[in-house]
Amino acid sequence: MRTVAIVSIEELEGMHTGSLLERLHALQRCEERIDWFDMDPEEVEGITAIIFNDSPEWRAALAEVKAVLATREHVPSKAERTEARREAARAAQGSAE
Repeated sequence: MRTVAIVSIEELEGMHTGSLLERLHALQRCEERIDWFDMDPEEVEGITAIIFNDSPEWRAALAEVKAVLATREHVPSKAERTEARREAARAAQGSAE
């Protein structure tokens, strides 16, 4: 079972952009609903991390991560980096001729 630690907004603001993106992806991979799991209510109450995305803690954590990421620079995806390298190679090839 995947869990995501609950952190304060101050801690989020101190994280690197890559770490925030990893946290966003971890939140998106949380399990859908608690009633789809074979867990006792006592077991769930003893967990101090985010597990399910139907909880208020998950919604708050997702909103906080998105708010902090909105203030950060854009980090290109793998596809964007690949395209930028191809464009640079084409430009270098064109200027060499």
